[in-house]
Amino acid sequence: MLLLLVLLAGVLPLLPVLLGYKAYAIVSGSMEPAILEGSVVYARCVEPESIRVGDIIVFYGGRNGEAVTTHRVVENRVSEREFITKGDANADNDMLPRPYESLIGRVELSVPFLGRLLSMLSG
Repeated sequence: MLLLLVLLAGVLPLLPVLLGYKAYAIVSGSMEPAILEGSVVYARCVEPESIRVGDIIVFYGGRNGEAVTTHRVVENRVSEREFITKGDANADNDMLPRPYESLIGRVELSVPFLGRLLSMLSG
């Protein structure tokens, strides 16, 4: 029975990936309380112009553009082809606008604590 539970815990998180979503573990509290640290979010690739204010997106961020960040869109500047984003737990908007090219996808699903569970199972 325990083996079956472990197998299900390992397979079920992969189901959205098989349906075209990308999975990302949340490693900071910047989106709390909407998305808890230790959660896994599933993002789907969408056209940047379809992103609305209030959507949560996953994008390449940071100063060097290599870190993956999950924040809420507070403005979609279609004519400038960039997003203004903010972590829900942060007082201010992110310092830099994010160009459309940095978009990975829109968050469609968040599973609390799944990142921690997967980390425990893989360790």
